[in-house]
Amino acid sequence: DLPLPLTDLLVAAKATHPGGHLDKMRVEVTRFGLRAGDSHASGSLKVATPLSEPDLALTVDAVLDLAEIAKAYPVPDAEGLAGQLSAKVDLAAKGEQIKRLKGDISVANLLYREKDAPAVRVDEARVLLSPNATTLETFKAKLGRSDVALTGSLSPLMAFLSDEQQISGDLQLRSQALYVDDFLSNDEDVQAAEESTPFLLPDNVDAKLSVDVAKLTYGDLVLKDFAGTARVRDRKLWLNNVKADTLGGSMKLSGTVATPVGEPARFEVTYEVDQVSFAEASKALPALRAYAPVTSFLQGRFSTDLKASGELGEDGAPKLSSIDAGGLLMTMQSKLDADFKPLAMLSKAVPAIPTPLNLGSFETRFDIKDGAV
Repeated sequence: DLPLPLTDLLVAAKATHPGGHLDKMRVEVTRFGLRAGDSHASGSLKVATPLSEPDLALTVDAVLDLAEIAKAYPVPDAEGLAGQLSAKVDLAAKGEQIKRLKGDISVANLLYREKDAPAVRVDEARVLLSPNATTLETFKAKLGRSDVALTGSLSPLMAFLSDEQQISGDLQLRSQALYVDDFLSNDEDVQAAEESTPFLLPDNVDAKLSVDVAKLTYGDLVLKDFAGTARVRDRKLWLNNVKADTLGGSMKLSGTVATPVGEPARFEVTYEVDQVSFAEASKALPALRAYAPVTSFLQGRFSTDLKASGELGEDGAPKLSSIDAGGLLMTMQSKLDADFKPLAMLSKAVPAIPTPLNLGSFETRFDIKDGAV
């Protein structure tokens, strides 16, 4: 019933088992191949001691037009699939030890569209395989409005095939525009499932990520020239020297997020904020509106250093009632807006008090204990 048939099917295979333990079985596929339109794949496979310590030899040579493959073998939930994929892999391994590995996997102009989800486009990607590392030579993609370019190295291929081996990596991410909302699901059922599952970082990953994003948007918060490094290890995230221009000023940030099993996730963070606009900060930061609603009626700019710690909820957001923090707040040329009702009432009772009220510049230390300022 499919619009494109599979042709030139070839399998030359032999399996031998002298009896007894299944570890004595040997499988030899000296040749396999198939074709769908202009797409084709071929290779060979040998497997010995499959249970105790798999001794594996595999070769694959494939050139695939994904639009043709979708016609010959439909992909569930895909409304659109296109692009070219080519792969050449020569692998020999025994157990977790790689004896030989040469590989080159390339993707060009890949387009994947799923119902009610942003289209994923991979303009160019190339992965090089070796016994010592999996190298991401290039990866340029677009998800919805976001563009991503990744390079770097990861653990050898066999680490990804074992649940027990630790995955390591050192990657560099660059983007001209990154919209965090593009990476979040809009499916209410998925969100409900996520809300009932504790927020946990992986325990078998040791990875470093360097980030350089020209414009990062998260809800109403826009960060320009966003750069810094992050590392994930043993269910803990370290953020180092994260910098950005935002809210009419600039910020620096370092800190940690720990997600131990069976305990609440916790964060510790140090901020430095320089000459940020009260109006922009109040609009973009729900936590600021919650702690200090008066900021919605303040004009001018402020700077602060802040050290904060607390718990994270199961959705990964801070629990406001758990936050302990302290810092120094400094304002520059600040005014209290006439729309602030207590000021309006006071000015009506005492006409000598002007509206807006010029507060000038001041500085004060503040503390937040158990969520109260």
